Amino acid sequence: MLSRQHPLVLLLPLLRSVGLLLLFIFLFALQVPNWLLGVSAPVLLVLAGVSSWRAHHHWDNTVVILTNKRLMITEQHTMLHRSMSECSLLSIQQVGHDVRGLLGSMFGYGTIEITTAGSKEPLHVPNVPKVYEVEQEIQRAAAALEG
Repeated sequence: MLSRQHPLVLLLPLLRSVGLLLLFIFLFALQVPNWLLGVSAPVLLVLAGVSSWRAHHHWDNTVVILTNKRLMITEQHTMLHRSMSECSLLSIQQVGHDVRGLLGSMFGYGTIEITTAGSKEPLHVPNVPKVYEVEQEIQRAAAALEG
């Protein structure tokens, strides 16, 4: 099983990019001096593009991978910063989920919390779509390996 974050996490960066583009249009409509428009336009357009690309890159490269023996979570923080957590399904002691807010309830996404043997803090996987189904799939895979 392979799962990415819910696509709704892309909404805020998309709105930020649209806001930057609207700011550019607003400056153009105000007929600001050419030198100011010439300086601000490329900056705003680059910021909008980088913001959108960065959000998509993070979303596309943050995945949960469940095999028949292991659970792996790869999270892409920045272009040069990636973290990976993994555990054996045999070491999983408890799996739960947390759905917060109106959007989480409406669109069925939330955080999966996984407690493993030997770890003090549970592993949190945020913004998982169909969070209950993914939780059940992890529990089934762990139970199949044990029994």
